[in-house]
Amino acid sequence: MKRSVFYRWPINIRTKLLVLVIGAACLPVLALASFYYTFMVDSLRQQAEGRELMQVNILADRIRSLITSAEHDLLFLAGLPALQPFVVSPTISTDERGHLHETFLAFSRTHSQFDQVRYLDAAGMEVVRINHNAGRPIVVDEQRLQNKASRYYFRETMQLQRGQIYVSPIDLNIEWGHVEEPAKPMIRLATPLFSVTGEPRGMVVVNLLGEQFLEQLEGAKLGSERRVAITDRGGKLLAEGWSEGEEMLAFAFDEGRRLQDDLPGDLVSMLLQQRAGILVAPDEVLIAHATITPSTDLPQRFWKVITRLPRATAMRAVSSFSILFLAILGIVLIIAVFIGAVVARHFLRPIRDLKAGTKALAR
Repeated sequence: MKRSVFYRWPINIRTKLLVLVIGAACLPVLALASFYYTFMVDSLRQQAEGRELMQVNILADRIRSLITSAEHDLLFLAGLPALQPFVVSPTISTDERGHLHETFLAFSRTHSQFDQVRYLDAAGMEVVRINHNAGRPIVVDEQRLQNKASRYYFRETMQLQRGQIYVSPIDLNIEWGHVEEPAKPMIRLATPLFSVTGEPRGMVVVNLLGEQFLEQLEGAKLGSERRVAITDRGGKLLAEGWSEGEEMLAFAFDEGRRLQDDLPGDLVSMLLQQRAGILVAPDEVLIAHATITPSTDLPQRFWKVITRLPRATAMRAVSSFSILFLAILGIVLIIAVFIGAVVARHFLRPIRDLKAGTKALAR
């Protein structure tokens, strides 16, 4: 019985010392690893969110540049000498009308982004209209000209001052009171004209094709699984696009949909109030958003450009890092255990010597 206790004592001390030394080797490794892992995961998450915010800002800048370019073209048209007789007097000659026809026609040939180029008089009547006609611009016959006084863009443009620009929402083109078929989403840009004495003389209007937005979405290289939406300041969906790989699959226009149909109301409110930022939807979708003010003359009317990407996709780098980190940590811990065992063996040598000496004395 005594012999059994005698042999059990050094084994117990050896085990405790082994655990102590291995723990001393592993605990610092685990502490440093925990700090590094937390730091790297936070950093990778911030980078992922930063990439999404950069992506949506690039897209917003592309759309903003598209609108700004169209505004410059509109002001160029409004200042053309061929248009001045229409500003000076509401009564114009056939030659003056023909000159404006040719000028607008030449402009349309080199500006395929505009489906229509028009001059409307102060009563809303189209006086000169050029249809781009799928790359073959034509002058619309006088019998086919329409009165647009009832259209919202005419009424709102006529309330602007000289040199100001109205930019409409994206909506479908209306001809003779009905939606044109096939449907043509577009934006109308208009600027009012005035005589020297300040009397209204109508406006110049250009119709920017909605497919120009499609080109901006394709040019932004959305990548797979990312959806893009453009809304007005109230969350009404103006346009939506999605892609697979680097190819755009669709550019939808649905007048009845709102952001509130897909997202919680409090999240939508926060999104519309912020200038730009990153939000996470309840379904673990990362939402990046930026603001566009199409017309600097109407800053209260803004659009939101929104991208949505599954958080798991956006955080793929975090998942990859976690797997790699755990593998490396496992290897490091194995090495730490091995080193701890070697060190423990070194410290246990005196105990083994003591045991051998005790046995020798016992004999």
